[in-house]
Amino acid sequence: MKRTQYGGQKPQELQIADDALTMRIRLDIQAEEQEVANGETTETQTQYSALEIMISAPFTKSKAIEQFFSDMYGNDHESKLINEYNSATIGLYSEPEKSEKIAKYRSFLVERATLKAEIERICTANNIL
Repeated sequence: MKRTQYGGQKPQELQIADDALTMRIRLDIQAEEQEVANGETTETQTQYSALEIMISAPFTKSKAIEQFFSDMYGNDHESKLINEYNSATIGLYSEPEKSEKIAKYRSFLVERATLKAEIERICTANNIL
């Protein structure tokens, strides 16, 4: 999943389209100051970026979480990490590969839990069950 760039206005965490058929959820909204040339002078402008998913109606919390992880990691990313983790724990890798494979999967689990909690927070705040 790529970060989506936005202009000078901070994007909303959750935005439902005017036709109510699509919804966008944005996570990890980041501001970045950029120097912009304006004739002979330069000015600083704030630009924003975020991880964004688009969901079709009907909107549910579980649908948002599933779509986000599918877009973020693809369909087989976790399976590959689990296979490497299992291989490491049964001794198919030597150090430091073993520690690297185990740490990589643990890091994934922590990241996924953090993102899931953020999506749940946004959905709950906006009455999306």
